Amino acid sequence: MSPEKSLLSVSRRHMATDFELSVAVDPGRVRIGDSVLDSGHALIEKIEESLSEFRESALVYRLNRAPEREWSPMDESLSEMLEISRKYFEESGGAFTPFSRSTYPADFSDLEIDRGGRRARRLHPGLRIGFGAIGKGSALDRVAS
Repeated sequence: MSPEKSLLSVSRRHMATDFELSVAVDPGRVRIGDSVLDSGHALIEKIEESLSEFRESALVYRLNRAPEREWSPMDESLSEMLEISRKYFEESGGAFTPFSRSTYPADFSDLEIDRGGRRARRLHPGLRIGFGAIGKGSALDRVAS
């Protein structure tokens, strides 16, 4: 009979939401489990530092406030979220949009993305990007993998 596992959980606030991560571990591997949970929360924090509309240091915050046509840097998280968002935008006929905070009915033609240069720029001053729930879900998917 195998030994009973322990369930470790750590809850932290990210993206204006409480994220509770849990892992089941063998009794002799509790420290490894703690390390895995800390790594998961660190990854969510890194993703939030890219996707937040509210943190001044975040890439989305900076892109939303950059002057029209000025290039802003993109990292892997932002590039991936824009790609996922474009897919859902097209599949839904525009019903899903990362541009709901824009001051006009924006779409992807209002955003220029230079994947090779890892940068993006707004082509209209009223364009605003926000990922909300899809950003949180994507962060959890990345932690789970």
